[in-house]
Amino acid sequence: MIEGIWLPIITPFKNDNIDYISYEKLINHYIAQGISGIIPLGTTGESPTITEYEYEQLIERTLTYVNGRVPVYVGLGSNFTAKLKSQIKRLRSMILMVSYLLHLIIIDQANEAYMNTLQPFLNQLI
Repeated sequence: MIEGIWLPIITPFKNDNIDYISYEKLINHYIAQGISGIIPLGTTGESPTITEYEYEQLIERTLTYVNGRVPVYVGLGSNFTAKLKSQIKRLRSMILMVSYLLHLIIIDQANEAYMNTLQPFLNQLI
């Protein structure tokens, strides 16, 4: 069960690149303020605009910076089904918590064709 305050943390950019120095400072600040968990690439809008490499790096660095102090749930979303499938596979290989991801995907069942395409991948995660 998710309880407390979970932060969909922003991804700061500097000179068209992810600003990992500022990102680590944000994580440390919010953990010090008592948040219950962090959601990188959550609802802040950047996940469809970053490369797959940046996506992986941001997740890996988040886990490093958090260092087990709070749980990390990763936001997942794309309007490009192939990219979303690739993200699901990578997250599975990284052994991250996926209940949040599944919840977000299942909420958007209005697009039946989209859900039918993703269902085999979701079944692998359950």
